[in-house]
Amino acid sequence: MSTTYRGARAIDVRGAEGSRATLTEHGAHVVRWVGPDGDERVFTSRAAVLDGARAIRGGIPICFPQFSDLGPCATSHGFARCVRWETKETRDGRCAMTTRATSEEFKAPHETTYEVELLDDGSMRTTLRVRNAGAEAFGFTTALHTYFRVGDAERTRVELGRRGLTYLDNLDGRRAKVDEGDTVVFEGEVDRIYKSAPGTIRIVDEASSNGPRTFHIEKSESFPDAVVWNPWIEKARKMSDFDDDEYREMVCVEVACVDEIVVAPGSTWVGSQTISVSK
Repeated sequence: MSTTYRGARAIDVRGAEGSRATLTEHGAHVVRWVGPDGDERVFTSRAAVLDGARAIRGGIPICFPQFSDLGPCATSHGFARCVRWETKETRDGRCAMTTRATSEEFKAPHETTYEVELLDDGSMRTTLRVRNAGAEAFGFTTALHTYFRVGDAERTRVELGRRGLTYLDNLDGRRAKVDEGDTVVFEGEVDRIYKSAPGTIRIVDEASSNGPRTFHIEKSESFPDAVVWNPWIEKARKMSDFDDDEYREMVCVEVACVDEIVVAPGSTWVGSQTISVSK
């Protein structure tokens, strides 16, 4: 159903038992997800810019055709989150949007589709499909940059489920390090790329307004990596589209593929995440 979100053109998706999600046409960006219990599940900044001039701060930005600076584009995270997507299909509990946008650095003919589904059990599945519509192979990197709403980042932890994972520390020149634990807590800025992360990751939110809850993220094998991020105090103050204290209200866990994916002519790459919530 067509709607607006803070003045931006959007699609409202209705699921079972009152769950709903809102996607803006700008960036095919999930800016809101409300569970059957009425809880807000993703975070979009109060200061986010929604006039189409830039990427939206929060929600689920789509990083394509690159994650961070790991790809062909001059702009971090690529252009997909900054262009208008066309609505391809809407029906009960589901919306699909598509783009064929290119840039000076990435001119490959492609059709990229993003599907958001609200499942009957209250979970949400988001799926990215990249089809090579040209005569030559092309490469890209990607991530679904999910901002999860939490009651207090200092009372939130990310459970990776395995010790000894290797991560690239973006706060230390992207040096490779080994995490001797299996849990990430937030006592300062965190910016890590976990390589070959487990298929299931949990976010335990101890301070949710309606009582403790846990997000369960199930990622497809085509998203082998995961990024954990919170800007903390100093970086939050430097972001014009993010209120100074909002670092407490979110943590990012992003399913990702930071090494180049190569798609042959006529082939399609598919990556997905399914997010559920338990209390």
